[in-house]
Amino acid sequence: WGEQNRNAYRSKSQCLSQRKVDYDNWCGATDTVMHWNGIPIPDEPTTSGCYVLTPSGCPKQSFDAVQWTRDTWGEQNRKAGESESQCLSQRKKDYDSWCGATDSMMVWNAPPQAPPAPSAVGCYVFTPTGCPKQGFKALSWTRDSWG
Repeated sequence: WGEQNRNAYRSKSQCLSQRKVDYDNWCGATDTVMHWNGIPIPDEPTTSGCYVLTPSGCPKQSFDAVQWTRDTWGEQNRKAGESESQCLSQRKKDYDSWCGATDSMMVWNAPPQAPPAPSAVGCYVFTPTGCPKQGFKALSWTRDSWG
């Protein structure tokens, strides 16, 4: 019941503290002992960008990042894909506040540096973090031959 209704499955403090109080009150005892085994944290992403994980969920929202999830909104609106501090510090504060949690986790991987410029004549494009609005990726210098 506590796992489904009090987030005790994902929240260490809910399991060890709040559920202990609940059981002590329910049982009329003071010696209830609780044990919590945390959810394994998935391997961190390795591709560039800002990522979020919400180990205890996001109680105030319908959002839940049980796997590392790209913070596309933060990248597009807060420069979290370009700035390590924006991702790791500011966006963590944003998620903690928005979710009503304190254990949001962030990972930032720097955008790839531009490879050496091509030497052949022509117009080239390089999109280090892709082109999210269009689904286009030029992760190396690509000839702009369209049109």
